[in-house]
Amino acid sequence: MLDAGETEFGRRRQLAADYLYRGKKKRLLEWLFLYVGFLGIALCFTPEDDLLIDLILGLPVTILGVAWCFTDAAERSFRLGPVMKLFLIFFFIFGIFVYLIRTRGMREWRSLVTAIACIVALFACLFGTAYLTASLFFDADGNQGAIWFS
Repeated sequence: MLDAGETEFGRRRQLAADYLYRGKKKRLLEWLFLYVGFLGIALCFTPEDDLLIDLILGLPVTILGVAWCFTDAAERSFRLGPVMKLFLIFFFIFGIFVYLIRTRGMREWRSLVTAIACIVALFACLFGTAYLTASLFFDADGNQGAIWFS
């Protein structure tokens, strides 16, 4: 039988672990937004039809997203099976929703809405930085040397 001291110690240890996981998940999201902002800038200066460059530039987004899922799974003591890991890695945009439904259930719809809002915010950050970069560095015809540099 656990006494009050051991129960309090276990509760404090769990609170500390939750705090560390929340901090790590928050830092991963911050890095994700920061990278997507830089990605919007980089995509303005890369060729449009080069799939290899698109893959190389998009890979860190998937890595950061999957790292967030792994951290969240560790926080919830949820074991990610090999199929779920592969689904998250190769089909992340769909895998994140499958992961959220499996870990939280459909009753926890706020997590899904938050995930959708986060993805929309990531796209807004990407397109916003790309638009600002294009308007600063390119003229209306797509030639480098916008108003700022003429």
